Amino acid sequence: MGFQELAIVQPISVGQRWVTLNDTFSHEVTATNLTLNLPVGTLAGCFKIVSIGRDSTESESYFKPGVGQVKVVTSFNFWGSVYDLNAELVSYHLE
Repeated sequence: MGFQELAIVQPISVGQRWVTLNDTFSHEVTATNLTLNLPVGTLAGCFKIVSIGRDSTESESYFKPGVGQVKVVTSFNFWGSVYDLNAELVSYHLE
């Protein structure tokens, strides 16, 4: 499994699709205006991007404009075993 760098094209709209430059991941915006309840608190106005890799890695990434990625749920296969990775924002500080 390789980690990806995700460039998000503006404006965000449901159904928007693109692939990474090296064609290893395809991405699609699947939801906008989401409200997420996370350890950091309730965040409104978030959007969701689903990414699928050639290596069967699947990822759901949630973003809050002005903050960045606030949640990720990833499933990947490593040597025949499936692993899940989940992370949520617990704090942030804007200046």
